[in-house]
Amino acid sequence: LNHEFHYSLIVACNSPCLLKIRKDVYQLFDRYCHLSLLINENSLLLNHNDHCEIAKTAINRDKSKACILTTLHLENSLNQVIKALKKFL
Repeated sequence: LNHEFHYSLIVACNSPCLLKIRKDVYQLFDRYCHLSLLINENSLLLNHNDHCEIAKTAINRDKSKACILTTLHLENSLNQVIKALKKFL
């Protein structure tokens, strides 16, 4: 569902090259996100809340706010992954 949510935000870009790059990056990063979610159950709720806010701004066609929220969402996900991986070091 996470993949479908993020894909739905950009599928209308009409750029096969951009969609391919996004798919490749997503596949590499997704495995680490799953690890983070397994370690920190709270991440799932935070992720869901982020998605709700991003969806609202996308529906309202507020591009700048949607970009800001998406960037923060991805940064938060990355930070959760880093935090989860540090537990193994």
